[in-house]
Amino acid sequence: MNFERFFGKASWIGALEGSGYITVRDSFDAKKGEKTEITILGFGRFVLYVNGKRAHDDYFLPLNTFFENKESYRVLRGRVFGTRAYPCKFDISHLVHEGKNNITVLLGGGWYTGSDVYAGKTQGYFGFPKVCYKINVGDEVFYSSTNAKYSKYFVEKSAYNAGEIYDFKDFGMEIVDENYDDSSWSNAVPAEPLETDLYAFSDCPTDKLIREIKPTVNDKGVYDASLNLTGFPVLISGGGDVEVIVSEDINPDGTLDEEHTDWQFLKFKNTKKGQRLVPLFTWLGFRYFKIIGEAEVECVQQIHTDVKVTSTFDSSNETLNWVYNTFIHTMLSNMHEGQPSDCPQIERRGYTGDGQITAPAVFRTLGAKEFYKKWIADIADAQDRVTGLVQNTAPFTSSGGGPGGWGIAIIKVPYEYWKYYGDERPARLIFHEMMHYLDFMEEHCDFGLVTRTEPAGAWCLGEWCLPYLKPELPPPFVNTYFYIKAMQMGAELANVFGHPEYVMLLNDRIEHHKKAINAAYLNDFPRYGTQYLGGTQGADAFALDIGLGNESTVQCLIDKYDKLDTFDTGIFGTEVVTRMLFKYGRGDIAVKLITAEEPYGFGAWKKQGATTFWEYWMKPSRSLSHPMFGSPVASFFDGILGIEQCEGSIGYSKITVKPADIKGLDRVSGSITTPKGVISVSYTRKEDGTLDVKVDAPQGVKIVK
Repeated sequence: MNFERFFGKASWIGALEGSGYITVRDSFDAKKGEKTEITILGFGRFVLYVNGKRAHDDYFLPLNTFFENKESYRVLRGRVFGTRAYPCKFDISHLVHEGKNNITVLLGGGWYTGSDVYAGKTQGYFGFPKVCYKINVGDEVFYSSTNAKYSKYFVEKSAYNAGEIYDFKDFGMEIVDENYDDSSWSNAVPAEPLETDLYAFSDCPTDKLIREIKPTVNDKGVYDASLNLTGFPVLISGGGDVEVIVSEDINPDGTLDEEHTDWQFLKFKNTKKGQRLVPLFTWLGFRYFKIIGEAEVECVQQIHTDVKVTSTFDSSNETLNWVYNTFIHTMLSNMHEGQPSDCPQIERRGYTGDGQITAPAVFRTLGAKEFYKKWIADIADAQDRVTGLVQNTAPFTSSGGGPGGWGIAIIKVPYEYWKYYGDERPARLIFHEMMHYLDFMEEHCDFGLVTRTEPAGAWCLGEWCLPYLKPELPPPFVNTYFYIKAMQMGAELANVFGHPEYVMLLNDRIEHHKKAINAAYLNDFPRYGTQYLGGTQGADAFALDIGLGNESTVQCLIDKYDKLDTFDTGIFGTEVVTRMLFKYGRGDIAVKLITAEEPYGFGAWKKQGATTFWEYWMKPSRSLSHPMFGSPVASFFDGILGIEQCEGSIGYSKITVKPADIKGLDRVSGSITTPKGVISVSYTRKEDGTLDVKVDAPQGVKIVK
């Protein structure tokens, strides 16, 4: 589909089935000084060299998408999704010389080819390694064809979500050299065409080398990169076999905590003395590592998507500062290949539940507009075209979740994107897909409550990762909350986009399902007040957020968390409770919960030396790099600093600034970068106890007193 637009007469080429991971070499003629560009797409992941030099500083290409609706992909199960792929284009003029020039493409494992191993199980895949390219040299064009040469090379195993094994017995990096003798190699063979829609070269940022860190080493031979990160150690071999074992944690005696290796591996066989050892097609998630074999550690390279921090936050409370900084680091560690992942070392998937709940915090802290524009398209692609169900991951791969807190991403992420950036295009483009999702939710209700999902037997979670192993909130309560929330946002978008028929339909449905929640979960007793499910695990906050409850419900929420010194919520309730407490003027309680050191609060993680957020409140946690609990960081700007958009405002055209006066918080400053520029707010507490507030806003932002 639209292949010729990008690649003209080029052919998909690869190797005989069963050849494993391959490298492809080809040549073209050029004149020095001619503008030379290559358009290329290689699977699973590729690295391009021109005349022996790496042609790009991007890592882990191409961007991950749902590539094809192929039955060979075992998790498809008859569902039909949107498909897409993003070709890459590089200006290689500076690498080209007069006469014959060489290109070498190294192909390794990626989402397209599937993983060699994941928790001991074989993953499904789309297809085998292959590549297609077109080279424009002045007025001349060269195309990939079966005249190119290929060979199996030093990549023995390339499990994109676990690690890699290299064997340098027969090949080394000399295979990329311009004058390498490839005459004994076989000619490339035709590969199956990519059955997908190709999209113009994406402006989504790619993964880059962010910085190099010199690790320390203890007396047990365990290296410490100083913080939990994504990337890999760079080694200089002493010869022979070298293995790297990584972990997110360390044992009390200084040895490596192998429970937190999370099936990751990195091995180099038959290395030569002085050889530089780095993986090509995957990253590792770790802080600590040890080396088996002879090798020196040159550095640790930190790698993630090249997204800039566009906010600031600082206060007199060090735990709040830690939460802000740690959220940003955790989020960046989970931004790879155009998707925000749940964790960077185990599943590495774009879970829609994690992504939708953190999106407002990301928009306020990072320059992620183009990154999330791409991911919104992935969410839409991950909707079953037949049923309307939005899958639990985008791009889709087998995963768990629920129809509400996960599926709502198709509405909430483009809605929040529109509100923050003032850009309605992503939401407008998929408006009818949003309505299809809402129809799916309506069809999966019993007595007005969302009770099931598809296919039969699939996960139907409500809340997730609560402090207790068994959630007390019924999934239908949480899923119906998200359904109503989605309809409220959908109705607002329908009004803006000129669809009054949907506005009326959705408003009628909203009232119907509100009544169902009241009938099933409202506890209205004079002695205890108007509560939902007894106020357990943030239930009152969920209700208030969709317009249920009354002043008594607000007071019940405040009284409960005023007495409780810690969160009792999961990934969704933590965000909703925090936001509702700020909304009703009790930011002091919200800050108390956020900074709590025992047993469930961000202060507890800080106290235990965490450098990234965990998957669970308690330790040991399965993953020690999970951004999903970071959603309250949005309230640092909306609540603590008090920067809020007025009703009807988008892109921060009209705001109010009302910082929260929180006892013990005597100094706060921060800023966000809006489409109109930087808005900054600061305050200090004066001797009389009042706040001295300073606001700086760019031209075009109206501040309403």
